[in-house]
Amino acid sequence: MRLLWRGILLKKVWWEDYESNMDHAEGHNNMNRYLITPFIIFSILSFFTPTTQTYAQGLNEDPLIAEMRSEAQQRYDYYDKIKIAAEQGDAQAQANLAYCYFTAYCGSRVIDKNPLEAFRWAEISSKQENLFGLYELGIFYRYGFGVTKNYKKSLELYNLTARRGLHASIFTLRDEYRLGQITSIDNFKSYIWASVAVQLTDVKISSKYKYSFEASAIHKRDEIEKLLNRSEIEKAQLEIDKCISSNLINCLD
Repeated sequence: MRLLWRGILLKKVWWEDYESNMDHAEGHNNMNRYLITPFIIFSILSFFTPTTQTYAQGLNEDPLIAEMRSEAQQRYDYYDKIKIAAEQGDAQAQANLAYCYFTAYCGSRVIDKNPLEAFRWAEISSKQENLFGLYELGIFYRYGFGVTKNYKKSLELYNLTARRGLHASIFTLRDEYRLGQITSIDNFKSYIWASVAVQLTDVKISSKYKYSFEASAIHKRDEIEKLLNRSEIEKAQLEIDKCISSNLINCLD
């Protein structure tokens, strides 16, 4: 049940993220879309749940009910757990906590939205080079959430984390260069990041969800490709090869 619930949620979030038009005019709703994918992944991984069998023995109840009860309690306790871990210096927990203050949702608990705390914890996490913390800072600088808007800083953080392999940043750069709202429209760069997204999806996404992710990534890339001429596509392919061969380190440097 737990795996099924998480699988459905993960697939739904990714599919909605890919199928959206990335209309940045929607403001904070778009910030949620940018951040929700990585957050769901690392929040799923951060749950520490006792085995169903052990829990059921303690409560003398059906294992399935025990599993649901345990899962619900874990989701409710999530805020307390990551806050303690964040205060103890765990960079991933710090990034998770920043997201909680950003959305006001933390596990199954609703907390007060706090832009200043969201930015503070993301910044602390980023100082430990946590990719999600760095990416969150990019989002916060982009929209002025808890900090003064700074498009240049936002773009730098997107590029930094994309070159370190963070998928969310790669997708974000693809769309930012296409829409041209925090930088000038650059279909050439948008196409390169879109192509990188396709190749990384092909390599890294598990087969269970691969088709949905890959199909949407390919669709985005093909739409952008229509905006380039043959010469630009050939030039872009050389850059794409450099990106992949260098594990993205030298991508569009």
